[in-house]
Amino acid sequence: MTASICGPGCGFPLFLHVFGAIVLVGAIATVAIVTWFSLRRPLEQARVLRRMAFTTMLAVVWPGWLAMRLAGQWVLSQDLYSGIEKSDPGWLGVGFIVGDLGVLVLLISTILAWFAYRRTRPEQPKPVTAPIFAGLTTLYLAALAVAWFAMSGKPGA
Repeated sequence: MTASICGPGCGFPLFLHVFGAIVLVGAIATVAIVTWFSLRRPLEQARVLRRMAFTTMLAVVWPGWLAMRLAGQWVLSQDLYSGIEKSDPGWLGVGFIVGDLGVLVLLISTILAWFAYRRTRPEQPKPVTAPIFAGLTTLYLAALAVAWFAMSGKPGA
């Protein structure tokens, strides 16, 4: 319990927040790897891989982000955290930035994933959305890694 500054009072909400974050990081890593891998595959294999990336975005990434963000707000609303909003430590600010701006990144990534999947047909020109999608998910994965470090290490706290 040394990693939790709110003590045993926020056990389940904190567990749900960390679980959602782990699911989100794992799913974004999977999407990024699959999408980068699909760039060098033949058309039919690329289509299957991009469909898997799009499905993972809808079925795993979004629920993971939702669990992470809602449970994080639940932990923050506990009475044990009553003074932390006023001081706003840096680690909490990093978490809010990555979480709140992440919804915009995820929305754009989901749209790009859909276009990357739909544009993988023989009669259409080579899609430019797949490399952009792969790069955006990789950048978001790096942002999640920074947030993970800030939230678990709590530098400056």
